Formats: sequence, structure tokens, C-alpha cells
Amino acid sequence: MAVLLSKLLVTVLPLIRGVRSRLNDGTESSLTIPTSTFEQKLKKKQSTLPIPTSISEQKLKNIQSKCHSNQLQAMDVLYADQYICDGDNYFGLGKSGELLYISHNSVVFDSPLDHDDRNVMVMQTDGDLVVYRTDIYTGKVLWKSSTANNEGAKVEVDNLGVSMSDMYGSTIWELEIRDCYSESLMTSYYLSAGQYICNYNCYFGLGKDGELVHIVDGEVKFSKHLGQDDGTGNQNQMVMEKDGDLVVYNNGGSLLWNSGTAGRGGRRVEILADGHVEIFNENYDVVWELDDFNINCESQKLKIGDRLNSDQYICS
Repeated sequence: MAVLLSKLLVTVLPLIRGVRSRLNDGTESSLTIPTSTFEQKLKKKQSTLPIPTSISEQKLKNIQSKCHSNQLQAMDVLYADQYICDGDNYFGLGKSGELLYISHNSVVFDSPLDHDDRNVMVMQTDGDLVVYRTDIYTGKVLWKSSTANNEGAKVEVDNLGVSMSDMYGSTIWELEIRDCYSESLMTSYYLSAGQYICNYNCYFGLGKDGELVHIVDGEVKFSKHLGQDDGTGNQNQMVMEKDGDLVVYNNGGSLLWNSGTAGRGGRRVEILADGHVEIFNENYDVVWELDDFNINCESQKLKIGDRLNSDQYICS
């Protein structure tokens, strides 16, 4: 009997140890048995939010020796292992061409950008900060700030972070330190404002003000304001519901946005390496794919008295 009980514990305990699930009342339980092998496999991909990692004194000395001023102006260029610096703050391209922001001896932003030491960063004359692979004239765009049409802009790094100002000194862009949850979001799990699912330099989730955001290779494909002007957007949550619907709620539990996939068997939403965002069912079939244009569709027609705001459409 004791042997049988021992075998049973060996089988059951790995299934329940450390698995967390949200309950219907919003609380969390530390012990929940997964409902399928599918969820067990996906659970391995879930991770905690990144913690800034310290770097060695030797690596920091190397970075300090590769500083090129504290700003980038029009047509300034950085190559792999070159940075702009101010005090204990560094921004530029690492040895492998990755996009790096280091503050007070800790890496707080690290985007791989295909790990190519031929990558080059340029502050373009149109005001866009761009990282190209190999060549600024013919190379593939790996990342950009999406700030074109701001001639005379410059990028600076200081104790407050990395930012870009226009010719009049007004801030037009700041490097957002995005919290990457995982590549996917399973049913009953959620993202808070400022959190994303991510894959390399592609992100999908909620911006710091609770807006719906999709970024591919550093380019913002859309940033959808969810109609909150009372300052509570930073309390929004994105949830992959058990019925297969991907939804965004405000702090009062009201629905702000959904994928419209309830009842279609969705088990997780995932962002792929090419930036595509898809909802998969238990058999790994795609039941929904994010459409960057139709995300802003409000209806198929307008009736008398209806109004469209900026960046809204009727679609069919």
C-alpha cells in the first residue's frame, strides 16, 4: 500500500507544484491541476517579468571606452559596440549588434536584432532613429523609433532614460522599457498595462496608459486608445478568457475591446517571430489572426448621427 501511495505521489505532485491559475473571483491559487497536456506544455513558456541584470565591471569598462558623446544628431552613426553615454547611462549597439540601454550597471533594455555585428544605427535627417542590418542605404530595417517628419531632432541619454527632442526642445519620443511576459498568453492569464507578449523585437499587449499596442521590428503598427480619458487606463487588463475570447477590461470590469472569438476553442494567443499575432485552439489550429487595419473598425456602416474619430474606420 505504501509503495502504491508513493508512486501516486510521484505522478501527481509534478502536475500541481508551482502552477498558478486565476480564480473566478480574481484571486490566485498556487495549486491547480492542468486540464490537459497542452496546457502543461504551454506553461513551460510562461515566465516572470524580466529583472534588470547586472553586468561585470570589465564589460562596463569596455562600454565606457566606446562612448561617443551623450547624443545623436542628424546623420550621426553608431556601429556595433558603440554608445552614447551620460554618467552611468549608456545607449547604443552591443558587440553583437543588439540594441542596449544600460543604467547604473544594469541592463534594462536588450533587443537582439538578429545578433549581427554588422548592424548600424543612424539618426536620420528626417528625425527617425533607425537600426539597419549591414548598410544604411540598402540594409534591412531592424528597428526604428517611428519619428519621421521631425527634421532637426536629436536623441539623448541621461539619468531619466533615452529620449528624442525636436528642434524646439520638445520631447517627441522616449524609449519604452517593455515588460515581456512570454511569447504567449494562456487561458485565464492576464497582462496589465505596460506588459506584452513578445518575440524578439515584436510586441503585442497594453501600453503604459492601457492602450492596445502592436509593434513589429520596432515599428508601431497600431496603438489603439480605448476611450479612457480619466487617467485610469493604466489599470486596464488583457485576459485570455476560458471561452476563447481575448478581451481588455477597465478597472471596473467593463469590456473595452475583444477579439470576438468566444466559443471558437481558443486556448492561447501568441506572437510569432515575424510579428503575426494569432489565437490557437487545442489542436494548434489558428482561429483568429490580428489585422492591423481592421483593429480600428467600428462598424460596417454609418447611421445618421454616427461619428468616426481619428484613426477609426467602417470596414467590410
